[in-house]
Amino acid sequence: MSKTFKKYDEFLNESLVILDLKGSMVNEFMNNIDLKKDFENARRLFYDNTAGIFQHKGDNVFGLRTYNKLNKEELDSVIEQVNRTMIRMTFSRTGSSKESNIKENMWKLSCKLL
Repeated sequence: MSKTFKKYDEFLNESLVILDLKGSMVNEFMNNIDLKKDFENARRLFYDNTAGIFQHKGDNVFGLRTYNKLNKEELDSVIEQVNRTMIRMTFSRTGSSKESNIKENMWKLSCKLL
């Protein structure tokens, strides 16, 4: 059985991702092109389907802010649709929405790397 070692760039990118998801770095996961594509694609899909702003809050926590009234089932179906197009990330809803001072609905999402 032969072992194959990862290239330096692959090892460095994955190390930065692990450090970011543990809270040691902020947005360093964007150095990995697959993760950057996933994040930008998710941002576009969430905007198209919910008219909301998708953002990275830190660690594996993401936020979705929208003025649309979405129930949990509607958001779960949008997340499922987004996850079908992802390469390295999958998202899931954590909890229910909270209303901000300016009447926005704020959802908290978590991310898992594949």
